[in-house]
Amino acid sequence: MAKATKNRRAQFRTKSAPKNTPPKENVNAKAKVKTNEKANDFRKGKKFDKSEGIAPENTLASGSFDVVLGLIQSARARAVTAVNTTLIELYWSIGQYISRKAAKDGWGTGTVAELSRTIQRKYLGMTGYSASNLWRMTQFYEMYCEQPKLAPLVRVLSWTHNLIILSRCKGKEEREFYLRLAHREHWTFRELQRQLAGSLFERTVLAPLCNEAIAVYIHDMSALLLARITLEPGKCGGRPCIRGKRIRVSDILELLSNGAPIEEILKDHPQLERDDVFAAMAYAAQQTNHIVVRVA
Repeated sequence: MAKATKNRRAQFRTKSAPKNTPPKENVNAKAKVKTNEKANDFRKGKKFDKSEGIAPENTLASGSFDVVLGLIQSARARAVTAVNTTLIELYWSIGQYISRKAAKDGWGTGTVAELSRTIQRKYLGMTGYSASNLWRMTQFYEMYCEQPKLAPLVRVLSWTHNLIILSRCKGKEEREFYLRLAHREHWTFRELQRQLAGSLFERTVLAPLCNEAIAVYIHDMSALLLARITLEPGKCGGRPCIRGKRIRVSDILELLSNGAPIEEILKDHPQLERDDVFAAMAYAAQQTNHIVVRVA
């Protein structure tokens, strides 16, 4: 009896279930594909059917939102700049006050340390006002207070930018170089660190000056060496000689071309000096520094 009842229940479940019913997972996947297809159709310009309840990811009005997003971004940038400028001006004023107190009332390490502790007790949790940082503010003020051209630049850069320039740069020109470039090129702190580590100032400013100085020195030395070469009609047939002596420039050049060391030449010709040999080489270089025109 119990077995018969069990069989009838199984038959009833089989008849009540629809044939070829897809699994629930397949139904959900197909619905998702359909939704994506409708959204793509809408983006391509096809009509959107609200009755189907399909909301596309992007609408035609999204392009207009860029204006509002741009306004927000611009306002945020101005706010950050205003906060930074206010902070730098505060550090400038604190440095100015401590500098004047140190000069007038003899403020020293102990007084500034007590000032730092007082600030921290008054404003719990506030950072950036340690004794060492207060001295940096003083140094910051004293470094730029007499440089009106640079004072506006330090106010538009962050405190960390100013600190690394203050600590890494050795002279006024180098500080001005990095201040102007960091402001003009909108360098991040990491980029400023990289340029300082790469010695950008030395490579772009000092190196050309050094090369120019070397060129001037070489030119002056060449002039002094060439003054040792003399030309006299009645001596050595009018050929160039060394300091009026009967030693031709061509004689020294021939010895050098044959591989004779300078020390050996000086030993064999005691009347010569080392600069006489260099003078012969400088003269030869001058005489060959011209364009050679070949006539067919």
